[in-house]
Amino acid sequence: REQGGSFFASKLRMKMSARLELLAALWVVDTAWQVVPWDAVYGSAATSRAGVLWDLACGMRLLHAVTLCLGVLAVATGRRACLYAAMVLRCAWTLERAPFLWDSDYWAVIVDLAIVSGGDEAVSLASARWALAMFYAAAAFWKLNGHFVDPRGSCATVFFEQILARFVPPPRGQLLAPLVARLAPGATLAVELAIGALMLAQRREGAMLAVVLHAGICLTPPPNDISPFGLRCAARLVAFATERGASRVHTRR
Repeated sequence: REQGGSFFASKLRMKMSARLELLAALWVVDTAWQVVPWDAVYGSAATSRAGVLWDLACGMRLLHAVTLCLGVLAVATGRRACLYAAMVLRCAWTLERAPFLWDSDYWAVIVDLAIVSGGDEAVSLASARWALAMFYAAAAFWKLNGHFVDPRGSCATVFFEQILARFVPPPRGQLLAPLVARLAPGATLAVELAIGALMLAQRREGAMLAVVLHAGICLTPPPNDISPFGLRCAARLVAFATERGASRVHTRR
């Protein structure tokens, strides 16, 4: 047991690879976005004060600050132990809000815990890839129903039509709207099924296609713009990157 503990500790003391460093940098950006008190920005004054007071009373603001500091320290020093500690803390204060969480919050917790529990970096990233593959495959599977493929009630139609209205001016946009409405559910389903299949095959093309999907969602105008969801997923999709590709990004940074 002692040898196993010392082996795990030695792994934590090792510096991160370029791939894990890139994941850590995006993870810090995502975490910083999560800790911003958006209620204070967009909510009513009463709601904002109540939320801030509750977080202060529970010590959540302090935990947020410590988590963010550890994440920044991990990026600055390349120490895996700092990143893992930050991830564990974020999982703790995310789950504290349960059951008032989005599905992507649960995704993030499971992927982060998969990374932390691996010990060895290769095992950690492999665990993250399998977790992400299961999530995207399940998301595609649950869209195989009559409601999603029906343009009259599919969320895909809403997203595509909003993007069309925003970026294609009339009258061309109006002429294309009926065709886009008919094609949107099938196109979305095909892309998500491809993402799930490629990820289950451990192909990085699946992650690349997922980034394209999230970019499209981020382009959607309010109120259906869910950019934080894309950021949360993109930070963890780095697990599919190659070390060479991550090294190029890291060198430029």
